[in-house]
Amino acid sequence: MSRAISILITFLLLFTIESCLDNENTVRYTDVIQMEAGPVPDTMVVNETYSIQFRMGVPNSCWHSLALNQEEFNDSTYRFWATAVYENHGENCAQVVETKDTVIAFKPTLAKPHILVFFNDPASDPRVDTVVVTPN
Repeated sequence: MSRAISILITFLLLFTIESCLDNENTVRYTDVIQMEAGPVPDTMVVNETYSIQFRMGVPNSCWHSLALNQEEFNDSTYRFWATAVYENHGENCAQVVETKDTVIAFKPTLAKPHILVFFNDPASDPRVDTVVVTPN
C-alpha cells in the first residue's frame, strides 16, 4: 500500500512541476497605450450632453482588451487614458495595428471652466483642453 501511495505522490509532484513549466515563457501585463481624443467644443452649456470620440491603438496582435479609462479628479477636472493587456506565451506577435473607437457622453453639471486632460501618448505630455461651461 505504501508503494502505491509513493507512486501516486511522485506522479502528482511531477504533474505539478510540469504544469508550472508550461507557463515559463508567459508575459502578461496591463499598460497605458496610445489614444487620440477628438476635438471638444470651446464652450458647453450646463446639463447638456456632448459626445467625445476616442481612438485607441496597439502595434501588434499580442495586445487585447483595449479600454478607455476616465477619472473625475475634482468637480471640474477630468482625466482620460487608454489601457490594454499585453499577453504573450512565447509566440511571435503579428505586426498588425489593432484599434478601437469609443464615444463617451460628457455632461457638465457646474457653470465654471472645466479642464479635460487627455493622456494621448504615454511617452509625451498630456493634451489639456479648457472648456468654458455656461448656465442654461
